[in-house]
Amino acid sequence: MTKRDHLFKPGQSGNVKGRPKGSGSKFKGTLTQLRQLDDLDLTRQFLRAVVTSDIKILEKLGITDAPTVTAKITAAKELNKVNAEIAEKDAESKAQQADAQAKSKPSETPHPQFSRVASINTGTK
Repeated sequence: MTKRDHLFKPGQSGNVKGRPKGSGSKFKGTLTQLRQLDDLDLTRQFLRAVVTSDIKILEKLGITDAPTVTAKITAAKELNKVNAEIAEKDAESKAQQADAQAKSKPSETPHPQFSRVASINTGTK
C-alpha cells in the first residue's frame, strides 16, 4: 500500500452524495420557525445574533455552529426587511392612536359671536 492509496480518485470528491437537496440549514430552519411565530422582536434578535456571531444567543436557540458568511449576508438582508416591517407597524400604530385621539376630542367649531358684535357696532345687520 502506497502513501496515496487512501486519497480520492481523480474527479471524485470526499462527499460523493453530499447534503441532500432541500435539507436546508439550521439558520434557515430557525428563521422560518421565528417567522411563523410572527414575533418580529424575537426574529430581529436572532438575526442580529447571526450577523454579529453572538454564540450565546445562538446556542439558546440550538445553533452550536458559527454562522457562515452566506448566513450572515442572508441575515443582514432579512434584518433590513424585519426592521422595515417593525417601522411600518409602528407608523400604523401611531396613526391609529392619532385617529383615536382626534375622534375622542370634541370638534372645535368657531363661534360666530364676534362677527355679531362687529355688526352691532357698525349699525349693519
